[in-house]
Amino acid sequence: MGQVSPCLKSLFIFFNVLFAIVGGVFFLLAILSQVVLSHENTQFESQTTGVIILYVIGGVTVALAVLGAYGAHKEKRIPLIVFMSILLGGGLILMRFAIPSAMMRSQLNGSMEKAFREMLPLDEAPENAIALTNKIQSSLQCCGWFSYEDWRGKVPESCSCQTQTEEEEGLCQSISYEALFRLNSKMIYNKPCFPIILKYTAMLLDIGLGVMFGFSALALLGALVSGILLHQMRVSHPRSTLIFNVPTFSAQPPKYTELFNSAEK
Repeated sequence: MGQVSPCLKSLFIFFNVLFAIVGGVFFLLAILSQVVLSHENTQFESQTTGVIILYVIGGVTVALAVLGAYGAHKEKRIPLIVFMSILLGGGLILMRFAIPSAMMRSQLNGSMEKAFREMLPLDEAPENAIALTNKIQSSLQCCGWFSYEDWRGKVPESCSCQTQTEEEEGLCQSISYEALFRLNSKMIYNKPCFPIILKYTAMLLDIGLGVMFGFSALALLGALVSGILLHQMRVSHPRSTLIFNVPTFSAQPPKYTELFNSAEK
């Protein structure tokens, strides 16, 4: 009769401890995001979706880790079966989203460039788009999506270099513009914003793909190990079977017949 491998059980419990730590990290990110957004934006209620998703992911991850560790430690089949089913389904779902996203990764540059060029010229864009562009230009120290000429001579102050240090670091360039029938010049940021945004977007996408593929691989591995544990538990503790004793019939005559014959003689 087989036994559950103590080494495999310990490894499985250690895997679930790491899983619980990952869930705690998601909880911490949710708390930090909530604190930051509540300080920076007074309309925080409209941006709680991402924070709620982080809380849900963290809670589900911790609950699954506790369920798997309990099932392995106590050698309970039902918690392990639930754990294996959820991990297997979750891993396959993550793979379902990760593979198409990885295939679309090569089309990111073209699709983003097309979307940003549809916003040109910037001086004729909607007011909310202009406000967002000005905020991005000030934050990333850039001007225009592809060039300062995207503003068609109406370069806003968000493109202007703010300090002498920025000029000394080579972040600025001088342009000429006409105002009140005079030719003036100003120092603006020399980098366009689109390559910077594309870089950060690609980096975030790569991180997201890495997380999805990593979680799906861990989920499938956890489902595999839990399946092995379930198999060992089934072999080690087989179900008891009922044994029925079938009565046997003798070919000898019954007792009363023998007594009857002996009495006649």
